[in-house]
Amino acid sequence: GEKRGPPPSALRPPAAATAAPQPPLMTAEAHGEGAVGSSTRRDGRGERGGSRRRVVAETASTSSFLDPYSHLTLQQRQHIASGTSRGVDFDENGKRIRHKRGVEPTFVAFNHPPSRDANNSTAGRQHKGGGAPPPPPPPLSASERLRLRYRSRKFLLPLLDQGPNNQYLQFRVAVAKARALNRTLVLPVWLPHNPKFLHLHPGAPPVPSRDRAIALLSFPFNSTFDAAHLAKFVRTIELPTFRTLTEGQLELCLALGSSHTDDAGFRDYLRLAGLSCSNFTSMDQPDERRERAAAARARYLGYHSYDREVGLRDRAFLPLRWSGPVLSVAERVAAELNLTHGDYVAAHIRVADAHWEHSDCHHSINGVPVPSVSCGDGTNVINYTSLAQEVWYALRSAEQRTLFVATNMNCSDWRLSRMALMLSRRAVRTVCAKEVLQEALTAEGHAPDGAAPAAEVQSNYFASLVEQELSLRAHTFIGSKYSTWTDTVRGLRLAAGKPAAAHHLFEELWALGVK
Repeated sequence: GEKRGPPPSALRPPAAATAAPQPPLMTAEAHGEGAVGSSTRRDGRGERGGSRRRVVAETASTSSFLDPYSHLTLQQRQHIASGTSRGVDFDENGKRIRHKRGVEPTFVAFNHPPSRDANNSTAGRQHKGGGAPPPPPPPLSASERLRLRYRSRKFLLPLLDQGPNNQYLQFRVAVAKARALNRTLVLPVWLPHNPKFLHLHPGAPPVPSRDRAIALLSFPFNSTFDAAHLAKFVRTIELPTFRTLTEGQLELCLALGSSHTDDAGFRDYLRLAGLSCSNFTSMDQPDERRERAAAARARYLGYHSYDREVGLRDRAFLPLRWSGPVLSVAERVAAELNLTHGDYVAAHIRVADAHWEHSDCHHSINGVPVPSVSCGDGTNVINYTSLAQEVWYALRSAEQRTLFVATNMNCSDWRLSRMALMLSRRAVRTVCAKEVLQEALTAEGHAPDGAAPAAEVQSNYFASLVEQELSLRAHTFIGSKYSTWTDTVRGLRLAAGKPAAAHHLFEELWALGVK
């Protein structure tokens, strides 16, 4: 019941086209096994194997590779030879192609891509419905292309305020919220410290004010933290790309547990980010249900929260790592000051200055009032003699004799000089890196020349980052309980694997009687 193909004679080309018989594809001599039909074979099959080789040799000259129509039936070849089947054609794979009546097929060699064949260009073709083809669609704008690319995503922009380390805490909360809501995190800009002059500064105005020159400055995200490391924990998008995607417009700005009732508190930040907010909502207390309900309506969400419980969790610091330029300056300073990795103790001493509030003088631990390093009233402050005793306690516990001081004091400040003198009597070397740090920042291009306020602010911003990295590398760290600068260093140290026992706080040591 099987269909029989054409007889073997049909596989041979016409006699006129056969000029000479083709040589066999393979002979026994090619293998060095003697003539075809010889009984002297290595496989020992004798004459029977030789007869099989003669059949191959005889049929090799009529190989199907020489006849392009060998796969067709006899009737199909007769139609082709007589030309009676003009409406039938065959492609390069031997499949039949039927053309419409009255339409002459256009031959295009199959080994030429249609896009490269001049005869197959679509310029001269007629549209399927008749007439000229429709014009190509206009090119998409940059925002339209981005919307097409990110059509299935929602975004969260951190709304930041206050000083840099307060911004870092708010950013860590925003990272946790972006992961919880499955949103893409927008990489923000950082604002330098712009204090409100309502504290100890002589002649300060009665109403809080900000330096407008400093309010014009901002630093890109990559200048401070490593964006590639952050992307391992949450999806991110660059701020310029987000600005183009949204055309500079946020759908909703949500502030939780904040004193801001409108966008006035974030006006400078939004202006520096090149964005605006059409709708602002605030909540006195965090409410997960209300928060999700409000965020569900907005694709482009601005988010602000100062949740210390979330921002100070150990795992909240895992996505953060200092940027390459900050690490490079830290390496230069450490090498010049001979601060071997882990062979020194670092102390953060943030004393009261013209921008520090008197309200920092009223703290307690377990209901017991304690003084503070940064208190400015002169009474509830931990003085330099107590600081020296507490630093010596940390040095002795760590069995170290080198102290690195990160402080807002000048290296020539009399309080720091008295502390260094007291510690030197115990063979302790005190290192203050202000001058060396400024030279390293200038060499790396992070401290512009000039005495303009902007240059000083930029230099101080990056100097603080390098001091935090040097404190992170120390064997033991001692800081202030009520400082977000200390919170940043402590969290990064724990994320880097430093033991919790290698962290001390001045206020807690004072409460324990180390004073």
